[in-house]
Amino acid sequence: MSHPGRRLRLLQPAERSAASWSLQSWAATSGARTVVALLLGVQVAVMVGGAVGFVAGAAATAALRRWLARLEPVAVRRRRERVHTDLPLAVDLLVASLRAGRPVVIGLSAVATAVGGPLGADLGRWAARLELGGEPSLVWAQVSADPVLGPVGRAIVRADDTGAPVADSLQHLVDDLQRDRVIDTEDVARRVAVRSAVPMGLCFLPAFVLVGVTPTVVGAFSTLLG
Repeated sequence: MSHPGRRLRLLQPAERSAASWSLQSWAATSGARTVVALLLGVQVAVMVGGAVGFVAGAAATAALRRWLARLEPVAVRRRRERVHTDLPLAVDLLVASLRAGRPVVIGLSAVATAVGGPLGADLGRWAARLELGGEPSLVWAQVSADPVLGPVGRAIVRADDTGAPVADSLQHLVDDLQRDRVIDTEDVARRVAVRSAVPMGLCFLPAFVLVGVTPTVVGAFSTLLG
């Protein structure tokens, strides 16, 4: 683990790039899903033709729209993945800040600025509530119910209940998050290995047929014809 002083240097204000509207953002909207479903429905109706084509197109439109509605938008998936990736670093920086003697509120605000992105925005909102005079026990109880920052809130609440140092409780959380990250990385590597086995097998299949199967078949035919 890096020295707290090195980690504290990361807690400097960083510039944030403004979020820009993109085609992917539009594609995640309900209107975009409707347009795509209608286009497919029209194509089905034209291909089938007649009253049957109209019914088939309407059914295809409804089915595709329901299927698209169940898909996770790209922006949501990327946000979730980035928050999941940044969380161990953010908690580690908060631990370094606490061990350097900073109050939790100041450390949380500094970490939010340093991390940036969606996780930084979430941390900044909770830090703002504390800075505005929110009751810490109530704020951390609300953080505990957050789907992303819940482990952080529960670690701080547990430290307050037991009287243990908050930095120690968060350090245990950092260790758990890093362990989970290693496990997730290994799972991804195993899935990639399994998925790559089929294409590799298909690549070697022609050579196997040519070298192993073809001589056997040719030899059998030669024996029968001879």
